[in-house]
Amino acid sequence: MLRELAKAARSWMRAPRLTLAIVACIAVSIGGASTVLTFVYSLLWRPLPFPEASRLVLFQPQNLDRSPGARPYISYPDFADLRAAAASFEKLEAATVSRLVVITGNGAERLRGEAVTPGYFELLGLKPQRGRTFTAEEYAGRGERALIISSRLWRTQFGAREDLVGQPVQTRVGPAIVVGILPEGYLGVAENDGTDYWLAERQTNHQAMLTERADPTTMVFGRLKAGITARQAEGEIAGLLAAIAKAHPPANRELGGTLLHFGEKWRADLRPGLVTMLVASLFRSEERRVGK
Repeated sequence: MLRELAKAARSWMRAPRLTLAIVACIAVSIGGASTVLTFVYSLLWRPLPFPEASRLVLFQPQNLDRSPGARPYISYPDFADLRAAAASFEKLEAATVSRLVVITGNGAERLRGEAVTPGYFELLGLKPQRGRTFTAEEYAGRGERALIISSRLWRTQFGAREDLVGQPVQTRVGPAIVVGILPEGYLGVAENDGTDYWLAERQTNHQAMLTERADPTTMVFGRLKAGITARQAEGEIAGLLAAIAKAHPPANRELGGTLLHFGEKWRADLRPGLVTMLVASLFRSEERRVGK
């Protein structure tokens, strides 16, 4: 074996350029496959970056519209009834879809946002990289409208201004004070394309969303109590939803649903394409290796 290794080393030294080219091609192939593997793992298999993520669940309505772009929403009043009665959860929180036109130095921008319940940030273990979350007064709908924004919006629309927290920004419905900027990479839960701002639920500019039972605008998620399974919680929710449907039949004739592990909704949509990409990258790496 030593003789063969010495012979190979001499042949490599006689053609250093070719040797370097071969090594570079192998390195690129391995590096590409490793990059794809890391990317796929981070999206599909790595534990979610939230406290006790294994107990986080998302409510999936059974009467969800299956058309492209449909979202797993129920009405805010139905959520409020569930939260008041459900005993299987440590916390049950919600994000109601919101839209806001913000006026910046780049012009008017219509943004996707979330109006959130008081335990939203605590449930997900989110702490702003700058500023604060909402106060009890803001959650109750009192005081100036407060706005928390994504790091992405802070960079793209506000030039990563160091003095932005505490300053008002102009919107089509009046000024709002930026009170916090969330960590890099967090873009909310209610929109597949990401969320760029958050309002306290009672400061939303669409108050009808909080009172209209026939308007499905709210994503519901929570943390199960220790020792409670998703199946057990589903049984409790089924009974509560039946009672809600009986009390409000015109709006809830088909109300029902299941619980998914938090994050599975997005991973289920991504999994086929990402697995295909991973397999293709591995075959490509093997093809390059054999070819050389």
